Amino acid sequence: MRSILFHCKEFNANITGLSTRGVEVAPEVLSKDEYKNKNCVVAFITVEMGDEIENISIKMAKEIEKCCIDTQENKIVLAPFAHLSNKLSPFKVGIQFFDLLENILKEKFEVTRVHFGSDKDLMMHLFGHPGNARYREF
Repeated sequence: MRSILFHCKEFNANITGLSTRGVEVAPEVLSKDEYKNKNCVVAFITVEMGDEIENISIKMAKEIEKCCIDTQENKIVLAPFAHLSNKLSPFKVGIQFFDLLENILKEKFEVTRVHFGSDKDLMMHLFGHPGNARYREF
């Protein structure tokens, strides 16, 4: 699992289409095509082949929680982002990971989960301070 965490003043994502790359990818059901958040921690996450998702979801949740504590934010955006690795897990495993992670974090935070399996138009406005971007691997 690889991730980049950002402390954002503003984050917007608009779904521009369902993913057509890789015949093995099946997008989640599209229930929303626009995501807007302010003053939040955004986690771009890639789930990799062989990841033990139950164990890693707990570790990732702790890292995101630490970032929220450090930045004094209570809003989190979870964004699937296949571009951090070329060893992607099967899409069903990726979706399961995001389900686990979202459920853990929802106990303490306001969580938005961006659609899995789509092309997105993204806009991010980052805060300019040390620790505003953090890369993590598990």
